[in-house]
Amino acid sequence: EPQDGSPSPRRVLMWLGSSIGNYSRQEAYDFVAECRDTVLRPGDFYLIGMDRRNPRPIIELAYNDPAGVTRDFIINGLHHCNNLMG
Repeated sequence: EPQDGSPSPRRVLMWLGSSIGNYSRQEAYDFVAECRDTVLRPGDFYLIGMDRRNPRPIIELAYNDPAGVTRDFIINGLHHCNNLMG
């Protein structure tokens, strides 16, 4: 919160993983409600990436492709974050 009395900037909460599709409807509702109640304030935004529920073999192949492209992408992102954050 700003100490000079100026209004707080709006927050944007982004959850771009499509894993909400793996929750039951009640679990998804509870998760979104908890974020709303604990993180967001009136006027803030919440962007959620969603996908349909896919069969397990399709999900596993997407995250563990035979060529290792996904693994390399994730490892590269983790190295980049480590370089930025120390």
